[in-house]
Amino acid sequence: MAEAPAPWPIRTRERIALVNELDFRLRSAVLPSACRKQAPVLGAEFDAISNYAVSDRAAIAQLLALHEHPQAVAVAEGSPAAIAGLAVGDDILSINGKAPAQLPAVGGLTLSDRVHDRIVEQLSSGPVELLIKRGGALKELVIAPRLLCPGHANLSTARNVTSHEGGNEILVTAGMVDFTRSTDELALVMGHEFAHVFLGHDKAKSLGIRMQMERDADVLGAAIARCAGYDVAKALSFWDRFGARDKFAFLKLPTHDKASTRKQRLLAYVQETQAQCPLAAL
Repeated sequence: MAEAPAPWPIRTRERIALVNELDFRLRSAVLPSACRKQAPVLGAEFDAISNYAVSDRAAIAQLLALHEHPQAVAVAEGSPAAIAGLAVGDDILSINGKAPAQLPAVGGLTLSDRVHDRIVEQLSSGPVELLIKRGGALKELVIAPRLLCPGHANLSTARNVTSHEGGNEILVTAGMVDFTRSTDELALVMGHEFAHVFLGHDKAKSLGIRMQMERDADVLGAAIARCAGYDVAKALSFWDRFGARDKFAFLKLPTHDKASTRKQRLLAYVQETQAQCPLAAL
């Protein structure tokens, strides 16, 4: 008998943890000096009961043990958050003495997003003190700053199979996470988006320039994934399945080559190139 799928909140947390781990490992695969700008990295993600519909909160609280305080739900191994001792399940009571409930509303950001962004913002000025609650006991943690190339990957609960970047933010949909069949494949996809950020790509008006940006991001993204410890050759099967979804997708996205062309370009890269890791130049 097939095992019953996990409830959607549990599955969402699994996706968040995977994207968070990849975020930290991919950013760590490039020396900060290779990028024009640097930014603090945290390596943790949070959740808050206020993120959910009021009608779902009682069930969510019971299923996830999520109550009045924002909670750490993903901590990447070796990250500043992990080194400081932050653990999954820790409730966040204050950030440098300020309670999460006191953080100002920012656009459409959830409380958990604001907690993450507040910590990263404070890391720009020095170590950050967190007051957490773990198993009923209060504990103080100090997160030390670490600079990497800029960028931050977020999970979207959307079901469409896509990922994209804007500014320093990368959005990976739940549909894309579920479409990939291995961490290697997802690393290749996310590496491409981080490459756009690291290279400082903007929305070029020229179709030719934009196409070259996409090609450059494919190759650099593969190098980033490889240096982060993922098997790029194994991940190339992603392009077979992605291309089979819509054989005419390249006509809808004229800035992108056909999936088969992208696969062949990356296959040549894998066969011909030995990257020095971590990447010292882009």
